[in-house]
Amino acid sequence: MHRVVEEAEGERARVEGERRGAPFVGLQSRPQEPTRQGGHRPQAARRARCEHPRERKADHRDRRQDPGDAREEGRVSGSNNRRPVRPEAAAREAPAGAKSTGRPDASQWPMVRLGDVLTRSDETVEIDPQAEYRQITVRLWGKGVVERGRVVGGEIAGSRRFVARRSHFILSRIDARNGAVGIVPQDLDGAIVTNDFPVFNVSSSRLLPSFLEWMSRTADFVDLCRRASEGTTNRVRLQEERFLQAQIPLPPLSEQRRLVNRVSDLMASLDEARRLRREVAQETGALMDSLLWKTFDDDHQCVVELRTVCSSIIDNLHSNPRYADTGIPCVRSPDVGYGTMDLSGTLKTDYAEFVRRTVRGAPQVDDIVFVREGGGTGKCALVEDSRPFSLGQRVMMLTRISHQ
Repeated sequence: MHRVVEEAEGERARVEGERRGAPFVGLQSRPQEPTRQGGHRPQAARRARCEHPRERKADHRDRRQDPGDAREEGRVSGSNNRRPVRPEAAAREAPAGAKSTGRPDASQWPMVRLGDVLTRSDETVEIDPQAEYRQITVRLWGKGVVERGRVVGGEIAGSRRFVARRSHFILSRIDARNGAVGIVPQDLDGAIVTNDFPVFNVSSSRLLPSFLEWMSRTADFVDLCRRASEGTTNRVRLQEERFLQAQIPLPPLSEQRRLVNRVSDLMASLDEARRLRREVAQETGALMDSLLWKTFDDDHQCVVELRTVCSSIIDNLHSNPRYADTGIPCVRSPDVGYGTMDLSGTLKTDYAEFVRRTVRGAPQVDDIVFVREGGGTGKCALVEDSRPFSLGQRVMMLTRISHQ
């Protein structure tokens, strides 16, 4: 969880630093630990680990294919004699002269099996062919639990579906290894899911759903889900029994609340910084447009036809380039800005395709590349060096501009 806090603080500092034009020192509730050489994390920050039963093989069959036959599972209780150590107590017990790290010490938190704080929900509903139902999907990489769509009962295969409730923990059996996990929000309470999206009750007396939501977005938790998944290519699925045997570090509720509040505040500040940066970019663009308009809106300037000040106007081939992994840049509309052209991120073609696409003429220094269609219509840039490139989609070229 402390990694989420650090990443949020770092991103907010970077964004606000760009906006202010100077380094920004983020909020620090306590002194920060000096950066370790090599970028290694402290050994105390334990990775959540997955323990496999040794007594017997895990049953890979899905025992819940028929929701009607599903029976309620009792919460798996495990013996855990480790006593939680509060941060303040740990500080008192620390050796003399030890420095505060300013972040939670996961080594002081007991390791708890997910099966001790999550229990499978077996609530189902019989599908009414005339009723409308909301369906749920879970986005990859912790992007949230959202409504997939609404469907009439008559279009649903099968007679029953599982019901998702607010604050349930939900995951995708297929894509949990890709971060498709999360907490069901209030507005999706009562939506239906298939057996491919198991839902779990969270033991709120030990684990806050909001804390689990942030924890499930960490790389360690995604790795936990990956290790709990198995199967052949395109049929890899999370094994529920193995998942529930996995362990996570669990701080006391007071520490969970503190961390959740801290991350929420950081995310709110980050959203505000991003909003301000967008406003600055929009204002800068408007100012540039105004300056260009004043520069060229002069009644005393001579107006001539474009063809009289350039030797040729060369359009692209109106065919899809044959790209290669390496080779010569092929400039498309996304590579051209207002007065700028970036060749560092362009797609490439081999030499034969470069020759084919420059048969009408290769770009030279002082030529102008112009976006002729699409959302970037009107963007143009001067060719300032002799690096070779060809024209891709949606761009054209004004060659050898006259100095008249």
